[in-house]
Amino acid sequence: MTHFTAWLTFDPTCLDGDTADVSVLADEAAGERTDEHGNTVTEWTSTGDPLFHADTGIHHTGDRQKIADRAQELLAAEGWDVAADKWADVPTGLVIEVTYTPTVGDRVIVADGAVRASSPNTGAVVKDVDDDDTVMVELDDHHYVTVPIDQLTVVFS
Repeated sequence: MTHFTAWLTFDPTCLDGDTADVSVLADEAAGERTDEHGNTVTEWTSTGDPLFHADTGIHHTGDRQKIADRAQELLAAEGWDVAADKWADVPTGLVIEVTYTPTVGDRVIVADGAVRASSPNTGAVVKDVDDDDTVMVELDDHHYVTVPIDQLTVVFS
């Protein structure tokens, strides 16, 4: 499962300037815990370099809801969708789970077994995104196939 977290930073010691910023990091499963309802919940930890970063243009001491709304606009403009009901507090600001919808031109890896192909699925390129959660991709061997979005991993460079 690919999991991503958006980090909205207000802490001036973590900022390059005076305005809040938002970054998206990929997450790795760090373990499991049992929630208050007895359900098993995966714990995630963010790793690596930011896959997305933007300055909100709003002073870090400004209205947090206004900053969060601006961050969501910036995320959405680049294909990131908020996947949780609300932002959670962390010492440096706020975090929220996000998902990414592939867009035309994205390089992707197609999951093993999702399609039959004569070459490895490491250089597929998104050619079309359908409303039914499927994506047409061109494989290395110039074959076009339609696969479910959940069978793709976007290659962020």
